[in-house]
Amino acid sequence: MKNSIFKDAKAFIKRHAPSMETIKAKSKSAYAYAKENPDDVMLAGLLCIGIDAKSSLDEIEDATEVSATLDVHEFFGS
Repeated sequence: MKNSIFKDAKAFIKRHAPSMETIKAKSKSAYAYAKENPDDVMLAGLLCIGIDAKSSLDEIEDATEVSATLDVHEFFGS
């Protein structure tokens, strides 16, 4: 059963994998767009950095809340 799932998955990937020519064409198109619209590319990069920073701050906030809760719990000896 397990082997047949892997065989089916490999066959699916082979059928739907893009050709090298398609990849090259899309890469050239993306490069041309980036060259003509550097502002859009920079804005997208800054957006990704901003999202990453926000998630990091949220994780720090969550960790601080857990730490404070554990400190109170240990202080009262419960």
